[in-house]
Amino acid sequence: MSTAPLVLGIDQSTQGTKALLLDEHGQLIAKCSRPHRQIINDKGYVEHDLNEIYHNVCGVVADLVGQDPSYASRIACVGLSVQVE
Repeated sequence: MSTAPLVLGIDQSTQGTKALLLDEHGQLIAKCSRPHRQIINDKGYVEHDLNEIYHNVCGVVADLVGQDPSYASRIACVGLSVQVE
């Protein structure tokens, strides 16, 4: 079992939340995603449920760590990309 550090990348986009784990060489170690609902308001604008997004962000991290529990102690840094409207 490796003890090398990992980078956790999280992309919380308009379609869902994605997460990647990369090793120190930039090689993909694991990935997962969770979609979220597109809520159309009465003006036709798309909205998202903040609680659903929060649970999806927590969920993708849990999904990655669930693939190999050693990942949790090896995450050295986190990069986060979010929606900007």
